[in-house]
Amino acid sequence: MRVERRIANIEERMIGARRGGQHVGPTFVREDERGSFIEVVNSGPWETVITGSMRAGAVLGNHYHKRTRMFFFLASGAAHVHVVSVTSRSRDCHELTAPEGLYLEPGQAHAIRFTGKSTFILLKSHPYREDDRDTYPFAVATDEGMANEE
Repeated sequence: MRVERRIANIEERMIGARRGGQHVGPTFVREDERGSFIEVVNSGPWETVITGSMRAGAVLGNHYHKRTRMFFFLASGAAHVHVVSVTSRSRDCHELTAPEGLYLEPGQAHAIRFTGKSTFILLKSHPYREDDRDTYPFAVATDEGMANEE
């Protein structure tokens, strides 16, 4: 029963979820006596996969990309993801808890503040290149005490 309820909770969170600054849950979950299997993304233009861990209070972002599409997924922990449209200046804040993720489109400035010790996976449509960074600073007004860090 525990597994069925967890899957139902994930499905409820996914109703109405869409790409571009909306958070999504796993597309498939299987749990049994061996452990769990969670499908996070089943399509997309991904060229780079990044994994990392952050302490509570750490900040990533305060920038945007002109060409790069991203999918940020929390494997464990929690984070506030602040998103600002560079063109319209509309703002949104997403409170993510594992296992949830967020699509970020080109032109969406973002700052991610980890509210607990967390591990994450980041999918990017373009790899980082020192000679072609596609990273543009943008101060995102966010949670109190957030530092501007890339």
